[in-house]
Amino acid sequence: MMNERRVSPRAELTVIVNQSINARAPIKNISDNGICLLAETEFNRGDILSIVFNLPVRKEIRAYTKVIWSRKVESSLYENGLQFWYIDEEDRQFISHLVHEHMKCPPGS
Repeated sequence: MMNERRVSPRAELTVIVNQSINARAPIKNISDNGICLLAETEFNRGDILSIVFNLPVRKEIRAYTKVIWSRKVESSLYENGLQFWYIDEEDRQFISHLVHEHMKCPPGS
């Protein structure tokens, strides 16, 4: 059995992120600590990215993230683990609330 290293619960949500490299990419999952971003780019561990995204029923959220890990999942697709490096505390709390609500009532239920 694999040890779970996550500290916070995750929700699988489909939202698009605008990255500092002027690209758009979907989020695979999100927590109040960070996101898993799908991209055609493998990001370098330690890089800081500026991202902007909209969550359901919420204004635009802006954050700086730090690349924690990156792995190839298909021939030209990477999962990139991004930790929130700076995010407004109100936005972080909203994400936490959204994730917990999502876990209570997953899509399709």
